[in-house]
Amino acid sequence: ALADAGPNDTVLDLGCGDGAIVVAAARRCGARGIGIDCDPSLLAAAEARAKAAGVSTSVTFICGDLFAADFEAASLVCLYLAPAFYPPLQDRIRARARPGTRIVSHDYFFPGWSPIKTELVRVSAAHVSQIFMWRVP
Repeated sequence: ALADAGPNDTVLDLGCGDGAIVVAAARRCGARGIGIDCDPSLLAAAEARAKAAGVSTSVTFICGDLFAADFEAASLVCLYLAPAFYPPLQDRIRARARPGTRIVSHDYFFPGWSPIKTELVRVSAAHVSQIFMWRVP
């Protein structure tokens, strides 16, 4: 919602886990989705989630290295990764993503980039997360 995803978007979720983000984008917004993760058991759960939601033809899951992602295919990149991933991904995204691509991150941010939007989200009674959004120049 923060990135205003819609049917013309391709959402790339790096470290997609069980596929919740790309499945929600396909189901709620009509977007296409690509999820990348290195854990085959999580990807099996992602495939099952997509099938149960009726969006398995709109999403693709890839078992692989998120650094090898095709950033040019995405109009929206989502990530919720350990902070150590952000600096090397920042360089790859800057070099390979199309201008205007939106990037949304949960709790962690890119050093030196000022987000254009931020939002606080209560994820449980005891935890509030911060969501950041940037656009590739």
